[in-house]
Amino acid sequence: MTSSSHLAGAAVFYLVYCALTEDAVSIEGLAATAAGSLLPDIDTPTSSIGRPLFPLARRINEKLGHRTATHSLLGVVVFALAAAGLEALARATGLLAPDGFPAAVCLTLGYLSHVLIDTLNKTGVELFWPSRLRCVFFLNERYRIAAGGAGDYWFMVGALILALAMYPVAREVVLWGTVALASGQTAPPEPLWTGSAGAGVALTGGNSDTANYNLTVDLKRDPKTRNLMKY
Repeated sequence: MTSSSHLAGAAVFYLVYCALTEDAVSIEGLAATAAGSLLPDIDTPTSSIGRPLFPLARRINEKLGHRTATHSLLGVVVFALAAAGLEALARATGLLAPDGFPAAVCLTLGYLSHVLIDTLNKTGVELFWPSRLRCVFFLNERYRIAAGGAGDYWFMVGALILALAMYPVAREVVLWGTVALASGQTAPPEPLWTGSAGAGVALTGGNSDTANYNLTVDLKRDPKTRNLMKY
């Protein structure tokens, strides 16, 4: 996938993260996620990150190839640990505010988004490196996306549209949490729902002997209790 597609995909990942965690949407967080989404391509000297770091990118490419170690779960873990260490150092030295945005989380989120999005490519990624197994999202190759092709372009467009749709959702969640905290309100209670289904069978023997068998299932979802199922 091209850098544009990875940047658009990273925006979606970041906004979903903010909506789920009620973390405030920020330019810094979005920028860190975007930066992290470009880093796995340090294994190719022609990428956006590989060109300015050409000697390092060429060396990695010669030793490991493209979409191998830097596109693996092990690579994500190593990067996350490195990012967490750098963030701790930056906060200790005052480069980052103690209560600032979660830099390491955003960087790692962007890195992970790149790896997962690249499973849509024709050749996939070595997700379980050092195993040479290539992992792809679609088993049928005709559904996979060729980097730089029309599918890549439309993926970017779709991701941008989704990001624009997610932005007000992420802001709404955070704003509601802020207002509720300031006013002492609690979030609206989760809705209670119920449902039931039933079936019956009647067995008749002779002219008058009849046996009836009925099965009814009642489902109830109540946030205050466990889900219940009754027969």
